[in-house]
Amino acid sequence: MSDPQSARSPFTVMEAGFRIIPGKEGAFFERQGATVPVAMQQPGFVAVYGGPIHASTWLYFGVRFASAADMEAWQHHEYHREVQRMAYENWWTAVYIRKWQRIDDSTPASDRYMCETRVQRAAPLDATQLAALHASLGAVQEFGARRFETLTGDHEPHPWHLVGPLEIAPSDGTVLYSLITHWPSVAHARRWMDSAAYAGLAEFGRLDSEVFAAMPEPGQRHGLREDRLQRQWMLT
Repeated sequence: MSDPQSARSPFTVMEAGFRIIPGKEGAFFERQGATVPVAMQQPGFVAVYGGPIHASTWLYFGVRFASAADMEAWQHHEYHREVQRMAYENWWTAVYIRKWQRIDDSTPASDRYMCETRVQRAAPLDATQLAALHASLGAVQEFGARRFETLTGDHEPHPWHLVGPLEIAPSDGTVLYSLITHWPSVAHARRWMDSAAYAGLAEFGRLDSEVFAAMPEPGQRHGLREDRLQRQWMLT
């Protein structure tokens, strides 16, 4: 079941995908782990999370702040800038970054929305359960989900990213998966969330969904696309 958006205050989400130079995963994740406590001390911090994307060559990273200004302040923080520089120089081969604002009654109309569905479980999915979940997600396309774009013009073979188990901070110890889908309207996303196909996903855990509107970057940023909705790099 989806939660009413109007009952929640807006916040800003960063959705990012990246690829790592083979063999350098350990060094990257060690540095990233050391960064999390610093991020958690920043004003407006809500959560940081990431994990493997199933049936994809990308890894996922997300962060939530109470406002766009709070997120911007962290992105310009000296510690964050240094870690990002190290990632560009030593670990990443490709990156894309998008920002989203959780919708409320005042959100302007758009044609780009993200729905993030959390699946909460007591234990990780086993291989059989994961295959069954993938099969169940075939219905997403029937409700008009956008093709899942990574780098500009590159699309995944399915219109979703399934991430997990999530490494998330702060954590209450439960196992979480994140299903990310993109939509041309709130109505499309809500038809999916109100459908029997969506309800059937409860077989795999407790569901909680939120809808976010695309948030253009207001200023000049390195790697920013012309529509201001995505930053990206191919590094090797």
